[in-house]
Amino acid sequence: MRQTMRVDIPESRPRVEVRLDDGSVAVLSPLSKEDRRYLVEGLEEMSMESRFSRFGQGRFRLTEGEWDYLTDVDQSRHVAWGAVVGGFGAGVGRYIMLDTGDCAEVAMTVLDEYQGRGVGTALFLALVAVARSDGVPALCFDVVPSNSRVLEFLSMANAEVSESGGLVVGRISLDQEIPVPHEAEFVEAIRSFRAG
Repeated sequence: MRQTMRVDIPESRPRVEVRLDDGSVAVLSPLSKEDRRYLVEGLEEMSMESRFSRFGQGRFRLTEGEWDYLTDVDQSRHVAWGAVVGGFGAGVGRYIMLDTGDCAEVAMTVLDEYQGRGVGTALFLALVAVARSDGVPALCFDVVPSNSRVLEFLSMANAEVSESGGLVVGRISLDQEIPVPHEAEFVEAIRSFRAG
């Protein structure tokens, strides 16, 4: 399925170019409220399986309140990056600090066409760079057991995992050595975006 969601990143917005596993280039940029329409279009292009992996159910649409929650990103406690490949939206990675302050919950969405190409890894590493720079101690995940790609990634990232309520729950401590190519660029991009 060829997607139709063309994405234009504003010239003024910071961005980081990352080479993917297949040799193509993803342009990663912090998300803002203005990107809401891209997220809405992206949900429409996701397969039922991908929707289930992301939301734990095959959601056809989200409420206005849910869209507000996902797009009103302060880039401090709620950090979100978008990925564009060849001018088309490819995915979004985000973390939201838990009230306990000891962990930020991570959520990744990669459109079907771009799965298995390294888009999710690139987004995750952007989040690691920002979280580490901001002193976030760990990143946490709730993953449906059928999401084998994420579970494989968690295993490679030395995540602590357990099962809870039918989900695989993971935690990656950021005091471990996680190499992040472009780390300084990600940190500079988010600082520049925050300074606005």
